Amino acid sequence: MQEKLTKFGVVSENVEKAAKGFRDEVVPLADVSFDNLNSIKIGGKAFNLKPLAGQSMATRLQVPYRYLERCDADLQAINLNAWVEKQKADSSYLYVRYDGDAVRAVFTKRFVPLDNLDIVNEMSKLGIQDDADVQCYMDDRFMMLNVPSPEKKFALTKKDEMIPGFGVSNSEVGLASFSVSSFLLR
Repeated sequence: MQEKLTKFGVVSENVEKAAKGFRDEVVPLADVSFDNLNSIKIGGKAFNLKPLAGQSMATRLQVPYRYLERCDADLQAINLNAWVEKQKADSSYLYVRYDGDAVRAVFTKRFVPLDNLDIVNEMSKLGIQDDADVQCYMDDRFMMLNVPSPEKKFALTKKDEMIPGFGVSNSEVGLASFSVSSFLLR
């Protein structure tokens, strides 16, 4: 994860590059099987299962993740596939978020995604210029973007200048929900 002062246009480009391999799909639980905790098959096609997605899947299947981590690969598959078999009779569906050939997150089908790309595009529509200075903290699981407004700077005293701004944060993989906050840079 990297936190630094940069330009909004750079953040926008980085978010767009990161999103190139992203896609989403609603899949029936009956189409899911496991080779182990790191490998999932959906509709017969194998995908790597990122750790956060594995944790989420274990939670959905009500299998303790810490227990699965300690099992060997064969026992992981037996446990996970047994719980899929038990729960697929409910006609359950999963909302699966992919990153190329990896599953990056798993949710219930009620999940309503809010992608970082959508957020950055809306901020651009609201008038944030590509050359605006912003502070960005972003990795494949979380984005925090702070936008100061230096043109609205004020001082309570000569030595006490304040720059107001707003921040947005979002996790496309379920670590946190979208939020907006305000701040004063002192």
